[in-house]
Formats: sequence, structure tokens, C-alpha cells
Amino acid sequence: MKDQQITTVLKSGNNSKTTKKGFRPGQSGNPAGRPKKTLEELDLVKACRSKGLEALTVLENIMLHGSESNRLKAALALLERGFGKPEQPTTAAATGCIVMISEMDALL
Repeated sequence: MKDQQITTVLKSGNNSKTTKKGFRPGQSGNPAGRPKKTLEELDLVKACRSKGLEALTVLENIMLHGSESNRLKAALALLERGFGKPEQPTTAAATGCIVMISEMDALL
């Protein structure tokens, strides 16, 4: 059974060098972190946020007086911005043999 598991892992495994080496525990893949925003990007964010109240007013007006489909879209936009999008349930199905790399090394 173990020979079959090893064969399955070796046949379907990732042959890249990162599989064996990877990052050391506690080591980040991006040690410098996310790049800082430029002054232009910060100015754009500030300008967009300054129009937030006007945008909400437009959405409210569409929600109250627009066509039915636009009213629904505006209401959803307001709800998502106020309460966040609802969680989407996810499912996954796996078939075959799953062996952790550390277990595979021990078997080899």
C-alpha cells in the first residue's frame, strides 16, 4: 500500500524545486511587503473618498426612484458596502491519495 501511495504522489506531484526547498518556517515570500502607494495613488484615493456621500446619495435616489432592476442593484450595492458581501459557501471534492510531503520523505 505504501509503495502505491509513493508512486501516486511521485506521478502526480509537483516537480518544481520549490516543492523540496520552499520557504523556511517563519520566512516570508515577500519580505519587503506590499509596495507603498505613490502620492498620485494617495491623491486618487482621497478624491474618491471625498465623493462618497454624493455617491451614496445617487445610489439612494436610484434605489427609491429608478427602474426595478436598477433599484435592486442600488439596494444590493448599499447593503454590500454597509454590511459586506455575504459569505459564499465552498465545497471541494478530492479523489485519490493525498500524502503530505513530510510523510512522503519519510516513506522514501
